[in-house]
Amino acid sequence: MESELPKLRVRTGKHYPVEFNVDHGQRNAVFFKKSQTPLRRFLRFADAFGFYPGPGWDLVHTVNAVPLLTRKKHIVTFEDYLPRTPEPRGDAWLQPLLRGLLLRRNCVRLIAMSEYAVRIFREQHKEWKGLAKLMEKVEILYPSIDVRTGSPKRAGERLKLCFVGADYMRKGAPILLRAHVELRKRGVPVDTTVVSRLVWSAIDYVGPPSKTVVTAERKLLEVEGVSVETGLPNSMTLKVMEDSDYLVFPTFHDTFGFVSIEAMACGTPVITHDTCAQPEIVENNMSGVLLPFPNSEVGDWTMLHKSREANYTEAYLEQVRCSAENLADCLEQRWEDRTSFEAMSHAAVERVRSKFNREHARNRLEKLYELCR
Repeated sequence: MESELPKLRVRTGKHYPVEFNVDHGQRNAVFFKKSQTPLRRFLRFADAFGFYPGPGWDLVHTVNAVPLLTRKKHIVTFEDYLPRTPEPRGDAWLQPLLRGLLLRRNCVRLIAMSEYAVRIFREQHKEWKGLAKLMEKVEILYPSIDVRTGSPKRAGERLKLCFVGADYMRKGAPILLRAHVELRKRGVPVDTTVVSRLVWSAIDYVGPPSKTVVTAERKLLEVEGVSVETGLPNSMTLKVMEDSDYLVFPTFHDTFGFVSIEAMACGTPVITHDTCAQPEIVENNMSGVLLPFPNSEVGDWTMLHKSREANYTEAYLEQVRCSAENLADCLEQRWEDRTSFEAMSHAAVERVRSKFNREHARNRLEKLYELCR
């Protein structure tokens, strides 16, 4: 990068993944952050593309959205499907058009957030003759974040847990609450904070579709030792994670799960399912714990996108029961052996510093941006 060259004007989005994947303070760029997929509020499939006409920028860097109406060079960072037209969603009709655009010369690079994203991408296009050509543009660059602490934490006189996630059922909050009840029965002095908007929908792809089941699981929010925060700003949410011993994130499906690296940046180890990108984030029994989970060949839940099948709710509840038991056993063991907690907290910070390093991401994107000059 030549310092005397003018800064590149980069058009990107203004949603939260941009801070993890695009804007790392690149010295050769100035960012124009505007709505990336404005039609999404009206059309379900409109998160797959964005419109970027106009002469006001030099290049476009999106997250998940394929740029339309632009001749500018562009980079697309993606978390799973690209184009974002998964077959279960019924948007396959749009896929040929969008992936054809990805083959054009002005599409400079496709940046996967994880190895999991690459597996999904390969599976999505495995029968397409253009896959090999498209794969030449793909590289992995993990989301990045600044470390928030300079020293590891020590275990206190009580076990303090937190859950952070807007989607209450999909991200596995019932698993933690059931484990909380069981730990109290075993005599473990545990306090749990749930930071969630308690989002659930009967038509969600994880669900479950039964409102009766959801109501029953939410009743556990009323048990002793559980506090609920439904509208915390991000700064206060980070404070909750800083004050907790563990972030418990037993998600059924998350394409990446930024909350895991946010917690680890605070020195808070993460206990999560061994699914999707979580094994790339958490080193089992070092920077956190990976609970066993039934995965498909690409690495996501074997019951994913099957919420309309007759036995789905039973399968969901059985996984909640099994994971809650595993979580309770794990946390009881961690509580009894608190001498290892400081080392795990230290490992969490170092994991962020080495693998999700903002300076590394910034340097790599600066080089890619120069290819667009």
